[in-house]
Amino acid sequence: MKAIDIYRRMLDLEMDQSQRARALNKLGHAFVELAGQAHPQENLHSALEAYREALQLTSAGDLPVQYATIQNSLGKAHQALARLLDRSTNLELAKSAFQEALLAVSDIPESRELQASVQVNLGDVCSSLAEAGEDLEDCRRAVEAYQEALKVRGAKSHSREWAAVQSRLGAAYRRLGEREDKEVNCRKAIEACREALTVHTGERFPEEHSLDQIRLGNAHLALSEAQDAQENCRQAIQAYQTALAGPTLSPGEYAAVQNNLGIACTALAEADGDGEGEEAKEEEEGRRAAARRATAACLEALRFRGPASLARASSENNLGNAYLAMARSFSGSDQSVREEAASPAEGTEAGQEVPAGETAGNRKALVQQALAAYQRALAVPALRDQPSQYAAALSNLGEAQLALAEEEESPEGQRDLCKRAIQALEEAGTIYSPRSDLDRARVAEKLCLAYLILAGVESRAWCCSRALKAGEDALEVRRAWEGAGHSARAASLHKLMAMAYNLLADDIRGPDRAEYYAQGAKACREALQVYTRERHKEDYAELQTILCSSLLGLAACGEDAARSGRGAVEACREALQVYSLHDHPLDHALAKRSLAHSLMALAESGEGGGAKLQEAIAAYQEALQVYQPSSFPLERADVEKDLGYAWARLAEQTGDQEGLREALRCYRRALKAYSDLHSGHQFDGLDREGLQERAEGCRRAIRTCKKALKR
Repeated sequence: MKAIDIYRRMLDLEMDQSQRARALNKLGHAFVELAGQAHPQENLHSALEAYREALQLTSAGDLPVQYATIQNSLGKAHQALARLLDRSTNLELAKSAFQEALLAVSDIPESRELQASVQVNLGDVCSSLAEAGEDLEDCRRAVEAYQEALKVRGAKSHSREWAAVQSRLGAAYRRLGEREDKEVNCRKAIEACREALTVHTGERFPEEHSLDQIRLGNAHLALSEAQDAQENCRQAIQAYQTALAGPTLSPGEYAAVQNNLGIACTALAEADGDGEGEEAKEEEEGRRAAARRATAACLEALRFRGPASLARASSENNLGNAYLAMARSFSGSDQSVREEAASPAEGTEAGQEVPAGETAGNRKALVQQALAAYQRALAVPALRDQPSQYAAALSNLGEAQLALAEEEESPEGQRDLCKRAIQALEEAGTIYSPRSDLDRARVAEKLCLAYLILAGVESRAWCCSRALKAGEDALEVRRAWEGAGHSARAASLHKLMAMAYNLLADDIRGPDRAEYYAQGAKACREALQVYTRERHKEDYAELQTILCSSLLGLAACGEDAARSGRGAVEACREALQVYSLHDHPLDHALAKRSLAHSLMALAESGEGGGAKLQEAIAAYQEALQVYQPSSFPLERADVEKDLGYAWARLAEQTGDQEGLREALRCYRRALKAYSDLHSGHQFDGLDREGLQERAEGCRRAIRTCKKALKR
């Protein structure tokens, strides 16, 4: 207050306009300083009034340096006020003031130091605007401003100041990379952060060192989305851990870094590996360990988050992502997962760390934990004021509901979860702004999966059409961002769309059926350009089985049956290169069944004859090794029925009655199994009408075989 009184008394004295402008500028500074101690809004408004009055007494033409200095002060006051209210408006006013200041002195060499200060301030305000909005130009202006400042603040003459600008430049490049040329800009971000760290060592400048490490971690994490995912995630984790080891972090900063560490560990848990055999198992365990570290980091961050804060919503959302990543780290065949962080032990509140050994859940429990975390995030009122973050949490909620739907055994449960997921995802899609193309594409990708799962329980044709529409919408955005190249996300979409085309074709009759199967095969081949056996074994194998289904459908439609049959056989054999009996018994059995169907189709087309039928019989028999009566009675009965048909067709071609007797034995075993399943209650949820139809089909086949044997 004393300084304010002094400057006010000075203003009562006689002075020229330039002197009065300087006094008003100092009065504004005094109000800004006081705002840091008490009544910040009131004092910042008083500072703004003083700066505006000072600007009325000077001009860029007469006193450019003084004018620029006051505009710089005005911009900084608006920047400070933006932290308290009307953020966007005050940031825009600050940006305008800094730009006015630069225009005034751009041609004055003696003002280069002032220009550098204003450029840094302009970079800061453009960075803040870029964080809050989606204007690409603000990202670019921030980078340009810091680069201009570095032309003045050389490494030798302004060592600490130079490093501070380098650190800011790194953050700006990372932000720009989120919107364009991710790989190039993120690499520049990493380079700038490392330059800053050459000056900001932990011993000399511990606070700046921690900040630089955080920004370095953010840059590596962003780059992991475009290149070398595992390595960049590890680099990000190392940077965050270094920052956490520093002595200068406040509780809020500590929580923020733990939050980022959780994000990086989740990304590492979801990164694709390319190992085989034992190496692949080690990678799977590594992903699981990364997911555990992610949950631990998010839970640690939550210890320092206020119950109704936006930061808490962010950490809850990231905790949900970590639980989902842990659930995905277990292979599809591993239905019984024992995991320390699966679900809270009795008496443990949600959001608190669970002591080791006190929980024993399965993959479904992990997904339920993710769902609960997303629900807690969405329950934070402050999140609704952040549209993009709220939409992201809704999208994640939908994803968790879909993951639960995939674990759900009852059709009613699947239907309910899918519909709730679709509702959440469609709401998220309406919240994202038109500029958020990639976010909207991610929602469309999840909708594609949601409708595909729902197609399995109701309105198949309509749901498949909706899935295909969502997939095309997402692909359109991917093509615009990624060009004609093939990305993992696009490949994943092509896989889902191939499944939708096949389901749609299975559900209809008429000329469109063959076209849908052809589209399914085309989508598979698009995905296989990314999912190679060397780098994506399981996706590769799954796609080969889907391709087999498409080609079998084409063969059944009479579309170049021999060629389609050969393609189906080749696809199954490729899948079996991955699906070994030892490591993937169920997938192996399914691929063997598909191979047998394909060989049968090839034989029916007139190619291979008895030899193909014998190969088909061998494939069915290998599938039966997996489908034991006690565990898979329905699957075994279906294979026995198909095997009976194969023996009958072989007998028809060769005239060998022993083949008919084998067919008869197969049909009788299948009939008994269908009858037992129809009358029993051991396996709930079976389609008893379908079982009756299968049984009747076996009876007809048995009568046919008996007649043939009597001839």
